[in-house]
Amino acid sequence: MTPGRAVPNIMQPPRGPLLTNDWNIAIEISTAEGSVAIGRGSDLIETVTPRQPRRHNLDLLPSIHDAFHRHGARPHQLAQIYVSVGPGSFTGLRIAVATARMLAMTTGAQLVGVPTAAVIATNAVAPSGYLAVCLNLKRDHYHTMLFCRRAGQWSVTGTPGLMTLPELLSTAPRPLAIIAAPRPETVSVTADDDDVVLLPTEASVPHAESVWHLGRAKAEAGEFTEPSTLLPLYSRPPEAVEMWKQRHPTQPRRKQQ
Repeated sequence: MTPGRAVPNIMQPPRGPLLTNDWNIAIEISTAEGSVAIGRGSDLIETVTPRQPRRHNLDLLPSIHDAFHRHGARPHQLAQIYVSVGPGSFTGLRIAVATARMLAMTTGAQLVGVPTAAVIATNAVAPSGYLAVCLNLKRDHYHTMLFCRRAGQWSVTGTPGLMTLPELLSTAPRPLAIIAAPRPETVSVTADDDDVVLLPTEASVPHAESVWHLGRAKAEAGEFTEPSTLLPLYSRPPEAVEMWKQRHPTQPRRKQQ
């Protein structure tokens, strides 16, 4: 077996006096980079970036463990977990949700699921108007979520769904900002519309700090999710599942005589 870094047992029983049980973490690994934020009460303490991209299965728990150790926190003090649930990387989302559920069931911490599109929306700064966050491009279709600026915040409006950029432009209200990941090779789709702007690539990167702020707000509103019901938000089935269904089409049931 190839030697590697051992995953620490962060569930070891605590030693010493019980401190205030108000620590919280935010997990964002819906992309290759990923990050984790740690807070206490209403204060964001630190954001941690895993050592190497695309190693969430190896680095996520050690990153949480190390952050807790640096700040003198213990596993039994973890009160709330905020997790970015997608859409995004299939593998990253599965690891994030499985880790959050495991930590919640082991420590008793409360869970909050935060849509990744809402996390990305916080990157756009505008006094008013609309914002479309378009993710997971496949066969010209994005998973699209539309937001409206209300009271200085982005609020979801309408129903998220799969659509092409031309379909979005033909139906979305104006003024409209668009965050697309991946960003289209050309911006000619917006060239003839002065009320539409395509934001730069860096705007499409989700951050754990935003997951923490959004999760904290949902927690204060009592919007928690049971560990057994927290699931990744996928824009479409995995490609392997789609291929299997194509090769094994459902046969119509025969009527009984």
